[in-house]
Amino acid sequence: MVNHYEKLAKVWALNVLPTPAWVALGVLQILFALGMVLPGVVRVLPKLTTISAICLGVISLLGIGLYVAYGGFPGILWGVVPAILLGFVAYKRVANES
Repeated sequence: MVNHYEKLAKVWALNVLPTPAWVALGVLQILFALGMVLPGVVRVLPKLTTISAICLGVISLLGIGLYVAYGGFPGILWGVVPAILLGFVAYKRVANES
């Protein structure tokens, strides 16, 4: 857990995009995460799970691009693994819908 918020605020990643862009990405991630869970819970709009998985995967891949461009190679695993898992979810959902 990060307890040093002052140090975290000075990290290069927060300066790459303006604050509203980071807020928008965070809100989109929350909405897409809810879009992956809620359709299965309420049994409504099952295609929303596929769309949410694809969108979260794209956000994850964009994060990898930012990290490679500005931070170097070592941390991209934090974006690759979720992107692969989301790809499996989207693929399986599309295969089941057809």
